[in-house]
Amino acid sequence: MLDAKILRDRAPEVAAIYRDKLFDEDAAALMTQVAALYERRRQLLSTADELKSRRNTSSQVIGREKDPQKRADLIKGMDSVKHDIAALDAQLAQVEGELQTLALQLPNLPDDHVPVGRTDAENPILRQEGQLRTFSFTPNP
Repeated sequence: MLDAKILRDRAPEVAAIYRDKLFDEDAAALMTQVAALYERRRQLLSTADELKSRRNTSSQVIGREKDPQKRADLIKGMDSVKHDIAALDAQLAQVEGELQTLALQLPNLPDDHVPVGRTDAENPILRQEGQLRTFSFTPNP
């Protein structure tokens, strides 16, 4: 599996590599889906963190409140936040599961030095070792 940081931070570049060097439109489309899932995950984490921060702050206020009626009202008001956090955590688990499944389907990236080219004519020979063999007959493939 590819590094999650590369998938998050360089998503358009990775999709372009899949298109240009591997000629794999399916992998490029899959990379677009992975990038969208990472964005959705980031949004869910941000919202969940905000709600958890609000819950923690309210818990401190509830702990300092002396009036039992006000304390009960504050606790009742936090029930919806508790349910929202649970729902966000469930959505986050689902998104992370989908993300894991899709990221495992992505092919490895070729080396940066791999040239763009579909045929042997478009890919230059960088070096040759030794002498090429010559045959007095036509060799079988």
